[in-house]
Parts: sequence; C-alpha cells; structure tokens
Amino acid sequence: MEQIPVEAVWIGGGLVVLAGLFYLGIPLLIFQNTQFEADPKIVPFDVNTQKWPKPIERLFNTAREALDEMGFEMMEGIKLPSAAPNVRTVAILFLNRESRDYAMATAMHAVPFEPGGLQTLYVEFTCRFRNKVVVNTNNSHQLSGLPSREHVVSNWLPSVTDPADLYEIHLRIADDVQSRSQKILRHEAEFGGDMQAYVQAAITESFEDAAQAGWLYLTSDGRYFKPTLKGAYLMTWGELWPMKMFRKGKRNKIEREVLARYG
Repeated sequence: MEQIPVEAVWIGGGLVVLAGLFYLGIPLLIFQNTQFEADPKIVPFDVNTQKWPKPIERLFNTAREALDEMGFEMMEGIKLPSAAPNVRTVAILFLNRESRDYAMATAMHAVPFEPGGLQTLYVEFTCRFRNKVVVNTNNSHQLSGLPSREHVVSNWLPSVTDPADLYEIHLRIADDVQSRSQKILRHEAEFGGDMQAYVQAAITESFEDAAQAGWLYLTSDGRYFKPTLKGAYLMTWGELWPMKMFRKGKRNKIEREVLARYG
C-alpha cells in the first residue's frame, strides 16, 4: 500500500488547523467587537435633493414609480445604523393608507461606493395586526443575521423583482394570516404619526427578541446590545460555508413553496 508523503500530511494538518482557527476565532472577534445601539439613531434625508450612486438611484426611482401606481405615498428618507464599519444603509419609507401597509426601499453599500462592490438593494412590504403579528415580505438576497421571531411572518423572495408582483404576494400572505380589517398603522396608533420613532422601535424590538433567544444581551448601561458567545458563533457561522449554503437552500425551498401557492 502506497504511503502518503509526509509533506502532504503536514500540509493537510496545517490546513485543518487553519480552518479550525478561522471558524473558532472569527466569532470571537465578533463577540468582542460587535455592538448595536439599543436606541438606534435614525437620520432623515431629503429624498428629492440627495444624490446616490447610479444603481441605488435606479432602485429608488423604480420603487417610487411602482409604489406610486399601487397607491403608496412617499413618507421620508432615512439613514439607518449599521453594525458593520464602512457600510451605509439608507431607505425610503412609503405608506398605503387604504390597505394599511408600509413599504421600504432599502440600499446597503460599502463606503466608499465601488461598482461591483458590496451592495444590497431590495423592496420590503410590512403590515401589523392588532394582536401584534407582523407580516414582512421582501426580495432581498441577503439573509437575516438574527434569529427568526415567533410573531413575525417573514418571506425572502429574491426572484420576485417587480414590486407590484411582490406586493400582490404580500397581500395574499397577509390575508391568510388574518383579516385585513385587523391591520393597524402603528406609527399613528402608538407614535403619534412619527415614522422615525416607529422604525426605531421596530429595530430595537428585533434586538430585544434576539436577546430573548439568547443571541444578544443588553449592556449594563442600557446603551448597546452585544452578541452573546452563542450569538456570535451562530451569526458568524450562518455567513460561512457550509452553513450559508444550507440557509440559502432552505430559503430557496420556502420561496418555491410560497410562489407555488401565491405567485
């Protein structure tokens, strides 16, 4: 039986050690260095005067035209906090008063912006019912880094690029969850019409739910949510091979089922 060269054994062993250090070490860096503001700062911007890189401008213009045709009114533009350095997240908020649905066109991109670099562009529809159940439907390719939430029905449908088609599916999913008459406009019912306060509360609640699941914890001064050791590993491994491949496979399977039923 032919023996494996000693050099190959050393190289293979070295690669295993490096992989182990990577998969065990990177989450520790996330554990030590990542934090989310418990009271996230939402910064408004003037949608009509703000200048964006071309891909983001196209997303916003396409979304505005499509949502306007569907009865949505543009509310305001906001810049959202980001846990990752050199990543900017901006969004335009829309509201359909008749159907009591919110829409948000969101762009995430690296700073400075480079064509072909990091960017995530998507449209999301949201509605909330009196019993606090929430339905979110979006076409983002980016999976959530936080755990799923019991009272939130979320569907990622990246193949549905037309906002009108995405909204029709969203309405059908919401109808299956509960009667439309039970929808509320939360920004008016709870925040006196303040959209920024509504978005801020929604972000904070997602962190609180992650803390309930053991992924995050609130610092003693109440200013930040930080990953627990468990959360750091789960969040990091979820973005690495092979777990990310499995997560995307599950997402794609659910998307096919949703489109078969509602599409």
